[in-house]
Amino acid sequence: MFDACAIAAVIDPTILQTKAMHIDIEINGTFTRGRTVADIHDRKKLPKNVEVGTSINREKFLDILYDSLK
Repeated sequence: MFDACAIAAVIDPTILQTKAMHIDIEINGTFTRGRTVADIHDRKKLPKNVEVGTSINREKFLDILYDSLK
C-alpha cells in the first residue's frame, strides 16, 4: 500500500500529515546494515533532510484509490 499512498499524496497532498526529520542509511552495520534509519525523536540533533508521512486521511485515500480502480 505504500506505493498507492505515495501516488495518492501526489494527487492530493492534503491527505498526508508529515513531520520533518533526519533520515540516513546505515552503511557501517552498527545497528542494521543497509537499512533506512529515521531519527524520529531528534536525539542526534542533525539537520532535517526529509518530510516523513506520519498519518493519512483514510477516507480521502480510499476515495482516490477507488476512483483510480474504476
